[in-house]
Amino acid sequence: MIVKKHIFLVEDELHLRLTLSLILRKAGFLVTAAEDGSKALKQLQELKSRSEKVDLLVTDIQMPGLTGMQIIDGIKKMALEIPCLVITGYGSKDIVIELMRMGCSEYLDKPFEPEEFLKRVNIVLEKEEHKKAERDKQVKEFEYEKSEIKREVEAYKQNFEKLREQVDLAVGAYKNLVDINEESCKIPIAYHYKPFSELGGDFMDIRDSETGCDILVADVAGHDMGASYHAVLVKVLFDENCRLGCDGQAFFKHLNTQLIEHGKHKRMVTALFLRLNLHAMKGEIVTAGHPPPICVYPDNPEPELYDTKGNVLGIFSDAVFGYRQFDISPGQRFFLYTDGVTNACRVDGPTGKKQKLKGNGLDSTLKRYHFLSLNEVIHHTWQDVFSFCRYKPTDDMLLLGMEIPGA
Repeated sequence: MIVKKHIFLVEDELHLRLTLSLILRKAGFLVTAAEDGSKALKQLQELKSRSEKVDLLVTDIQMPGLTGMQIIDGIKKMALEIPCLVITGYGSKDIVIELMRMGCSEYLDKPFEPEEFLKRVNIVLEKEEHKKAERDKQVKEFEYEKSEIKREVEAYKQNFEKLREQVDLAVGAYKNLVDINEESCKIPIAYHYKPFSELGGDFMDIRDSETGCDILVADVAGHDMGASYHAVLVKVLFDENCRLGCDGQAFFKHLNTQLIEHGKHKRMVTALFLRLNLHAMKGEIVTAGHPPPICVYPDNPEPELYDTKGNVLGIFSDAVFGYRQFDISPGQRFFLYTDGVTNACRVDGPTGKKQKLKGNGLDSTLKRYHFLSLNEVIHHTWQDVFSFCRYKPTDDMLLLGMEIPGA
């Protein structure tokens, strides 16, 4: 059964209204007509309440009472998405510009021939059909993307069969992927994380070694299921790296290779590897395009950045990673985070401009709570970050703090 396209006509001139209605009906359209803007909006509201679709609005501009522009504005306020063809005898440049700004699909200057009128009507309807086809195409492409992601996950499982249980657990529960058992760590830690959606791409983990511990913070681009699947790969390889005792440079090279070889749809990953040797009281950092760690000493509240830069993972096969070695001392604190924290933003009321927290804002917050315990510093800093962005984060957010224990 062919469903007729429904056209809503608003025209105050009786003769023209009847003529256009007849033209449209002869062309096979269903027509609803109104003689003025107020009646038109009332009828459109009734059609909406009955879930009757209107495929096109044809309206005059200059009419007693409400103008055509006011009708278009009223339709928007009713949350109706109806393409518009405007008929005008006053087709000035300013009016045309205003019509385009309001989202008008087409306009037609009076006088016009019936053939030209029908041509414009069909042009608008064809544009809408094209838009619908594009939307349907995007849905199909999204479904294809999901199937490809599932295929990639299966490939990861095959490559790491010995760690299949961990992979399955990580895919099934992002919370279990990120949560750390604080009591089992050799160093005091405190952290908070918040994925932008139910699943995210931020990842952190700590593994104890014979001489201290290895810490990893990573950020997979995106907030979707695919980002979490890539975070699973990071966890799997980090676990394997800790088992083998390889350093951060070797780990990032291996991870970069796996991301490039097994990532059909490339995703950028930034990461930071921190190794603490509590016997030798030495530390080393390897970075792959990740925000720098912040160091705070017990006798100096001024935060210090350990910036080593480095290329991101998963893009360049010959990526180079930043490196820094340093001494550590009891009471020294390190704060690791993802860019969702420093990119937290809000709109300034007076200016309307977006303000980002940035690194300076995070430094100031940590400095403000310098005298508190590690848990309190992380708790209050996290609250301040969320307060800054008015509890509306725009990305996954992760903040991890750790303290070098005493002798």
